[in-house]
Amino acid sequence: MRTFLKAERLNIGLTERCNAKCSHCQCGDARSNDMSKQIMEKIFDEVKIVGTLYLMGGELMLKPEVIDTLVKVLIAKDVQVDNFYLHTNGTLYNEKYFENLVQLKKLCKEQEGGNINISFDKFHRDEGNRILGEEQYQQNIARIAAHPLFLDFELMADVFLMGEGRAKNLDGGDIIVFEPTDELKEISYMPLNISERFKVAYVSQINISTLGDIVNENNYDEQKKNSLGNVMNSTINDALLRSRHTKQFQDRDWTKWNERINEKNTKLHMMQVYASAKRLKINPERILDVFT
Repeated sequence: MRTFLKAERLNIGLTERCNAKCSHCQCGDARSNDMSKQIMEKIFDEVKIVGTLYLMGGELMLKPEVIDTLVKVLIAKDVQVDNFYLHTNGTLYNEKYFENLVQLKKLCKEQEGGNINISFDKFHRDEGNRILGEEQYQQNIARIAAHPLFLDFELMADVFLMGEGRAKNLDGGDIIVFEPTDELKEISYMPLNISERFKVAYVSQINISTLGDIVNENNYDEQKKNSLGNVMNSTINDALLRSRHTKQFQDRDWTKWNERINEKNTKLHMMQVYASAKRLKINPERILDVFT
C-alpha cells in the first residue's frame, strides 16, 4: 500500500523563468523550464495534505498558466491545502496571474490574509529601477500592494544571504553572505522528518524543483546534481528516506523534535540579527540586546 504524505510545508518550483538578473539571486541564471502537469500529478498522487504550499520561481507572472494547471491538478487529486505563499519581483502586472491565484485561494482552508510577498530588498529595487525606471517601478509596486492578495514586503536579502547561485560572488560589504554548509542548511532549510502512522507520513518540509527533483537546494545547477530522486521515477517518501537529513520519529518524539527545531531557528534568527547589527553599525556586544 502506498504511503501518502502530509506536509507541513511543500515548496514547489513552478517556473525557472525570470525577467530580472538580480546580483544576489541564489537560483542562478533564469531558464525556460516550467513544471509540467505530469510532474504536478505525480506530486499530488502522493502528497494529499499540505499546511503551507509555497510556489517558487523564477517569476510566476511570466507564466500564470502554470498556476491554472496547478489549481486543476489540486482539484482533480482532491488535495487539502491550508494556505499558500509566493514572491514576486514587482516589475510586472498580469491580470491572469491574479485571477489564477484567486482560484487557488478559494481551495484553501484559510481564507483570511494575504499570500503575495513583494521582494523589495536592495537587489530587487535596483533591478526594478533598471527594468522599468524608478517612477514606473514605484507605481507597479503600489498597484500590486493594493491587491487583496498582497501580504508584505520582503527585505531579508538586505542583510542576510546564503552563498548560492550569484550570491556566492558577492564580497559581502554590509551584506552577510553565509556559506551553504550542511549545518547552515539544516538551520535555513528545515530538516526533512517523517513519522509514519496509518500509512500516512507526516513530513515537516518537502522541496521539489521545476523538473521534479526532490532537493534541498536553491541553485538550479545544484538541484539536479544533488537530487534525492525525481518524482517521475521515484516516490517522494522513498527519496526522503534515502536522505541523510531525514529523521524518522514516532508520534511521542515530535515534541522533542519541535524543541530542537526551535533551537535551530533561534540560531538562524541570531545570524539575521548579527547581519542587521553589522549593517547598522551596532556594537557586536549589543547584538543580544537587539535580538531581545
